Amino acid sequence: MSAKPDNDSLRQLIVFHTVNISLGLVCSVLATTLIFIFITSTRMLNRNRLLFTLSLADFCNCLAITLMGVDRVTLYEDLLDGGSASSKRAGECAAELWLFFRTIGDLWPPIVQTMIGFECLLKACQGKNPINRSRQFQIFTVLFVIWASSLGYAVAYGRRNEKAKYFCGRKAAFGRAFSVFIYAHNVFGYIAGLVLNVTAYRIASIDSNSHRINPSVIRQMRVCIMVSLLSTVLVSIPNSLSLISAVHLSSISNAITKPAVYATCINSGINIFVYFVLNSDFRRRCIFLLTREEFSSNELYMDADEEEDKEWIEQQSNINPTISHQKLIE
Repeated sequence: MSAKPDNDSLRQLIVFHTVNISLGLVCSVLATTLIFIFITSTRMLNRNRLLFTLSLADFCNCLAITLMGVDRVTLYEDLLDGGSASSKRAGECAAELWLFFRTIGDLWPPIVQTMIGFECLLKACQGKNPINRSRQFQIFTVLFVIWASSLGYAVAYGRRNEKAKYFCGRKAAFGRAFSVFIYAHNVFGYIAGLVLNVTAYRIASIDSNSHRINPSVIRQMRVCIMVSLLSTVLVSIPNSLSLISAVHLSSISNAITKPAVYATCINSGINIFVYFVLNSDFRRRCIFLLTREEFSSNELYMDADEEEDKEWIEQQSNINPTISHQKLIE
């Protein structure tokens, strides 16, 4: 039997996980709204396949944090009412539904953002007629998550009879080595995405002076940079502390670990606001869904982004009249 925390500690844990439930629900709604916006526009979905995949991954993370909060609040309230802190087996912990979604939520978003960075770099290097690799990148992220999670659950099965603490968790189910892998993945996955996006943007900015790069591609890169920057600040930095702690077998203060979960959840829900502010197509789509009024195609109603795109298309048509207008738009 594991040592039972004192009642004051239990109450603090209940408050912390109640916040997890509330924040997780809010961010789940935001992620679901983002998914809905993407799937109701074929054009937007085709142009933003990896961002759509990221929204699915973020939803899994938000759902996991919500379910974890519900599980922990139920557990700690039972302990407050006089229940016992009975030890569990690692196999029992691995079978928890919230831990399954938590594993997906830890593995999927970082690899998606890394692939977003690679996609931006390819677009920057290939110029005005880049090959669309979004679908291949999507498939790769799914295969990676299946492989990594299968590895974790294989480890959990191998140690299924080992004793674990009553509240379970990643280390209890999958062991220290897989936990270190998760922390490292969350640190370096987002950082890699940021570095790739910034590199792509610098290349594209130089090429934009010679009109090789569609302005809409450069604007998309700005969005991706902001998304990866927020993830680096909100997820990579806190996880780097957890990674150091796990490697050196030292404990880390609750003052750091608990808010880190909040930051991870916020990171999974905030992207809808990033897209609304920085992506004019996304902003127009949101306004249309709210008002059901289409924007006029008249130049009087064009925003700065549309004017920039129109000028670029006219320039490319003059340079190479054989390129179709539709091809330039795509």
